[in-house]
Amino acid sequence: MFSIVIVALTLTSTQFGPRMLRNFIRDRGTQVTLGTYVATFVYSILALGSIGQGSRGDFVPHISITVMLVLMLADLAVLIYFLHHIAVQIQLPQVIADIAGDLAKATELQAGDPTVGAGAQLATLLSEVDALVTPTTPTVAHPIGQVPTEIGGRLGKLPAVVSTGGS
Repeated sequence: MFSIVIVALTLTSTQFGPRMLRNFIRDRGTQVTLGTYVATFVYSILALGSIGQGSRGDFVPHISITVMLVLMLADLAVLIYFLHHIAVQIQLPQVIADIAGDLAKATELQAGDPTVGAGAQLATLLSEVDALVTPTTPTVAHPIGQVPTEIGGRLGKLPAVVSTGGS
């Protein structure tokens, strides 16, 4: 199935550009479809390995076989979705809309507008890092008032302010 889709995408990409294959791999529907088929295959192989021949008859895991039949029905539904999804994805209006969306994302990233999308997240992250890194001058409570300490919060040697009463 995937080989036929790859052939169709290769023919489509000759008309619309190599972006089609990259978008095919990144597409969430394609990933879910491939994952469903691989999961069903692995489960079926593991269930097949549990079927054994005993001395008094064959052991057949009925629950595993039932689960495989349910997975087969799920795979059929995913196949129908996938064929429809690919048929829509390779049509020219959808290809143009995808290219426009990619262009809008790239423009937003290049413009660096701090109020939109990823730029806003980056600006927030940078302001949080700046708040953590900016050195502040810590103070220590003192009867006369606040006494600034050295940068880094270590208390420097404070001069003795004790009067001895005489000269």
